[in-house]
Amino acid sequence: MSLPAINIQPEALSLLEKIKQRVSTEIDKSKKIPVSVLLWGPAPDDVTEIAKLRVKLRSDLSKLGHLAQFSEELIVAGAGVSIKTQQLIHAQQFDMVVSLPCTPGSIGELHDFIGDNRINKKLLVFLNEDFQYGYQFQSIVSTSTLLTYKTITYKGFEELYVVEDAVMNEIQKIREIKYFNQGRWI
Repeated sequence: MSLPAINIQPEALSLLEKIKQRVSTEIDKSKKIPVSVLLWGPAPDDVTEIAKLRVKLRSDLSKLGHLAQFSEELIVAGAGVSIKTQQLIHAQQFDMVVSLPCTPGSIGELHDFIGDNRINKKLLVFLNEDFQYGYQFQSIVSTSTLLTYKTITYKGFEELYVVEDAVMNEIQKIREIKYFNQGRWI
């Protein structure tokens, strides 16, 4: 953008430099706000591409300064409450829940919680279009129009980058919301 030049007095120029420095500091600060992400999906030791992606997301997000966890890491044996209750409690404590349903367990996990308004607003669900005619795909997509969770589709395993890009974009949105709120988003 081309703006007309103005004559800035030395005192005002000094003030402008201070403002620019503070802006730069705040931008850096906003980029360091951690987002907590709960990653649901197939078992981390599964050999599927989605399981490998889940592990990769956890690693990549951690390297970027975020808290990325699997529910499997948080389950407390002998806690006196069911795994289902523990997972609900976990999901309530995180800024975002990423669901990669592709195995019976991960599909069940999603269906257990998709209707719970305490967490469905923070759900980011990914569905493989290769299975668009199946019950799970149709049920999840149709329900997302009634509830507030976000569903993103990808075309087979060659488009898993869609998942990674969408997770990173959503994290940036949450990070900025947290900056605006100057605290926890949840």
